[in-house]
Amino acid sequence: MDFSSITCRSLLASLLTLIALPTYSAQQGNIGKTSTGSFSIRLVIQPSLQTSIATQSSTQINDQTSTVAIFNKPEPLCIKGTGISQYSVATEGSGTQGSYSLTDGQRSYNYEIDLWSSDQKPYDLHSGQNSSLINTIPRNANCDADQTGFMVKIPEPSAQQPLEGSLRLIISAE
Repeated sequence: MDFSSITCRSLLASLLTLIALPTYSAQQGNIGKTSTGSFSIRLVIQPSLQTSIATQSSTQINDQTSTVAIFNKPEPLCIKGTGISQYSVATEGSGTQGSYSLTDGQRSYNYEIDLWSSDQKPYDLHSGQNSSLINTIPRNANCDADQTGFMVKIPEPSAQQPLEGSLRLIISAE
């Protein structure tokens, strides 16, 4: 490849011009043999939740594993995480429009849900509505009913028979 003498002279002139101009290594501080500047680092920790019902009991029905509910007794609800300090809980039942309803195959039975955390008294939770804010517990803390829990309340005679239905807990980081 042959370069014409004009092209070579132009390239050499451009290179000498660039070398002769001062270069800057910082956009802040004083320019000199050493420069100073500042920068910032932004670290984003994605929220990570770990949820569980502390006293899980399960059964195998039609090739599906289901959690067996405990009626009329406090059930610890463990919400641990990083990147969040508070959360709310909303629920949906398996009845019409998310209502709290269980069935024995022939008849439906309505139930209620109580929710509480260590700094609140138990209160009724209504389908589709968020609870008040609850503080997360440290990731290495033990899970017990003194911290956060819920209770499925159903009339005692109804609770003595096999019932089916679902209760969906929706945890929202705040």
